Amino acid sequence: MSTPSESAPLPNPRTGVSVILRDPRQEALCVLLGLRQGSHGAGSWAFPGGHIKHGETLEETCIREIKEETGLTITNVRFLTATNDIFVEERKHYTTNVMGADIVGDPEPKLMEPNKCAAWEYVPWEEIRAIAETGEGDRALFLCVENLFKQRKGFNPLAGVE
Repeated sequence: MSTPSESAPLPNPRTGVSVILRDPRQEALCVLLGLRQGSHGAGSWAFPGGHIKHGETLEETCIREIKEETGLTITNVRFLTATNDIFVEERKHYTTNVMGADIVGDPEPKLMEPNKCAAWEYVPWEEIRAIAETGEGDRALFLCVENLFKQRKGFNPLAGVE
């Protein structure tokens, strides 16, 4: 016999954005990751981003979410790829638009929503790739970050899919 939560209808998939922000101070590709807390995926590292609000464009969502979460201002917002993210245990399903953008001014992020994010760090792209591909490393990755490497083999945020 199933429990009420198992037999309840599944919600429709939601649409979100993840924004890849490069640290312009580094020669090697380093991108911003945040340590999630207070929602699904707590304890994992993810790109900044969030949910699209009714009537927003992808670009508007990115600009708003980055400002709300990090205090950073961005420009040149562009679509890179998308992932299909099914959180089995949480019974959630997202399509995530992976976007790129450039930081305007000081690239040091601030903890604007400490109840949602415990820390921001610029992490080398190859470190993130290695964790996603092997499952080994010092960081647990949020599902959409893992899926970026699993679903988009050869993805390069500077060039899109190779």
